[in-house]
Amino acid sequence: MPKVYANGFQIGISNADMHVILTLAGRPIQVMFLSYTLAKTLHEKLGGVVQEFETQVDRKMLTTDDIHEAFQGGEK
Repeated sequence: MPKVYANGFQIGISNADMHVILTLAGRPIQVMFLSYTLAKTLHEKLGGVVQEFETQVDRKMLTTDDIHEAFQGGEK
């Protein structure tokens, strides 16, 4: 099974499904198509894992949006 590392992503939607383009250093490396049902389930499962990690380490993880805002001096 191929393994992929990404440090960014883009999201696109249609009336039938959605896609996530994984990027590395700003360049697309992989595309993943998902039904909305699977996307919602993945959202909930990933959120639960991150929440459990934050609880275990007693720290809130920064998002890339948080980091971008900090580098912009608080501007979004």
